[in-house]
Amino acid sequence: MSRSAPVRQDMRLSFGRIVHSEWSKLFSIRAPAWVVLATVMSPMLLSLVLTAATAPAWSANSARGTAAALDAIAIGALPVGFLSAALGLICMGAEYTEDSLSVTLSVAPRRRQIVCAKALLVAGTAAASAAAGLFASLGLAWLVLSTNGYSNLPAQSMFQTVLAISLGSALLAVIGLGCTAIHRSALSASIHLAIFLALAPTAVGIIVGPDAHLVADWLPGTALQAVATQTPGASFTIEGAPISGLSRGSGMLVLAAWAAVYLFAALTAVSRRSIAPRQTRTRARTSSRQDAPNPLRGRLTTSGVFRSETLKFLTLPATWWLLGLSCFATISLSILQAVRTRPSDLIEGTAVTQQLIDVSAAHQSQVVAVGVGLTQLLLALLGSLAFTTEFTSGNIRPTMIAVPRRGQLFTIKVSVVAAATAAWTLVTTTLAAGIGIPVAMQMGFPGAPIVTGAVIEAILRCVITSTAIAIIGCAIGALTRSAIPAVGAIIGILVLSHTALGPMQLAARGTPLVWLANLNVLFPAPTQAVQTLPVADFSWPQFLAGDVLQLDPNQALLVTVAWALILTVCAFFAFRSRPV
Repeated sequence: MSRSAPVRQDMRLSFGRIVHSEWSKLFSIRAPAWVVLATVMSPMLLSLVLTAATAPAWSANSARGTAAALDAIAIGALPVGFLSAALGLICMGAEYTEDSLSVTLSVAPRRRQIVCAKALLVAGTAAASAAAGLFASLGLAWLVLSTNGYSNLPAQSMFQTVLAISLGSALLAVIGLGCTAIHRSALSASIHLAIFLALAPTAVGIIVGPDAHLVADWLPGTALQAVATQTPGASFTIEGAPISGLSRGSGMLVLAAWAAVYLFAALTAVSRRSIAPRQTRTRARTSSRQDAPNPLRGRLTTSGVFRSETLKFLTLPATWWLLGLSCFATISLSILQAVRTRPSDLIEGTAVTQQLIDVSAAHQSQVVAVGVGLTQLLLALLGSLAFTTEFTSGNIRPTMIAVPRRGQLFTIKVSVVAAATAAWTLVTTTLAAGIGIPVAMQMGFPGAPIVTGAVIEAILRCVITSTAIAIIGCAIGALTRSAIPAVGAIIGILVLSHTALGPMQLAARGTPLVWLANLNVLFPAPTQAVQTLPVADFSWPQFLAGDVLQLDPNQALLVTVAWALILTVCAFFAFRSRPV
């Protein structure tokens, strides 16, 4: 019998080999490659459209050329930053989703070394892909502007801006990785990042008011905007978020501080906590119940399926967290709007009685709807949970056994989310009206019953808009089947589309490319959809100067509902035809 070769028990991989191993694991799945491709392509596309629209519209002079060149780079900062955070989330989330971290630790048992290797990998990959896309956008901007007669473009400033955004993207990738290590769940980390990066700056802008930048400057999303901005270039911010007052260096320090905090939390969490993901432990607890013989198992009736899906939806912890946050935001912002607004802020000079009544009606509608426009991102995430959790946890297969008709299952899932969202929004907006309107009356607005036509219209608009946004989230979750791409698609449709295309409308006014920038109005705009037309205004200007298209609140509401219907139809057929 031959003797086997001895095995070295103390054999451990070097740090360089660990980084190489993590690189191989990261790009063995398709999602990181798609994220890197989007990181490279998105700033190129945005830069090309913006400079092509700007160059013919302005007279060729050095001041205009400098601003246009810097804008062409800065417009890609937010998409690149969010995609970099998604890359960090995927890198760590794949370990828990595939339950492969235990295998990794059997080869390299030093947990903190693994986290540091992953952080170095995602930071380097994010910085390299961001730099590639931004340098390409710089080249395109230079070509378009120089062709149209712009000279003396600020090469040094453009180069510094590219490097600063690339470094900021690397820090955001580390934040995404640390967030996932803390939660041990890609779904929870995706929701965390969506709220922290996309929703928090807008919430601060609404809550704090004129001095919001003093608070928002400490958030990563606003700090990235400061890193990307250089005078005389414009500031590209998330819709509703304040413009940062930080310098580029201060913004970089804020991002570095947040990256250090999240990295330290990740090192602590991974080194001290169990490596088993939440979904694995949940699956282990429920496997015995699923595998046990059940004499009642069989096809459920429609009412039984509806009850089963309702229970599944309401037993998700994330469901109540998102509903609770939306309720808190709706009521608290309603009170805040009522407290800080007086009739003198809306009317100049001495107001007549009818004018004061009209202003009061409009103010009551705003008090009801101010928080709902902010919480739409939460409701879209809530809708996506109904489908992504089924595929992530593996429960979709036993569900299909009990309910083999996929069309019926899809319809009931969407109906459960829509009904829950509509009922919750009706309750929260009614509470907001019952609390906020009496506060507004104490601030000097004329007394009127709470149940008025304007208030009822505002509540109905909020219910319809919220339900449509939740259905959009359902459809995106059914199409993507995973939390990370679902959250990315939701942020892209509801946030980044307006952030990128909104400034282009003004830059391209008076040129043929304004019609391309006018695509901005074809994306859902919940904040505009929940508004009510003033009583005295019977017309809404459809076009501003330079053929800039704008929709009134009724049209914005129809666009949001149309998105819900179109995506639902696409998701319905995809859910029926794709394998599980």
